Amino acid sequence: MQTVTVTSARHYTSCKFINNHNLAVLNNVLLVTVHNTGSCDGETVVQLYGRDAIATIVRPELELLGFARITVPQGQRRTVRFRFNLNQMAFPDEYSVWHLEAGRFTISAGPNSADLPLTADYIQPCTREILPEAREYFAEWDVVEE
Repeated sequence: MQTVTVTSARHYTSCKFINNHNLAVLNNVLLVTVHNTGSCDGETVVQLYGRDAIATIVRPELELLGFARITVPQGQRRTVRFRFNLNQMAFPDEYSVWHLEAGRFTISAGPNSADLPLTADYIQPCTREILPEAREYFAEWDVVEE
């Protein structure tokens, strides 16, 4: 478990990002649970990043896929459900045709890009052409009722 400190009004509290869902990418859905272990209510940001492990061109080390700012009452947990499309990681070739390459992608979650305690791998079996108008740019999210 990873512990981070987050700000709540004029107080500080601690949150743990918990891997109780084995952080698997299932049907382009990822669940991230945050537990407030501090002494007051708090807010935190859950960030979702993707990485193309082996690309044919130089790619960013991490690409922000989405984020959620949530309130977590003292002593409680909140689970964020991200719905994303891997075509967010597509890129254009020299002819301006967008492609999502076959290969291994790593999806990571945490409070910021330097602290991503939760990771999962996803294998894209084949290269796909992505129509520019069909490309998505940001993951949708909601808080799962517990």
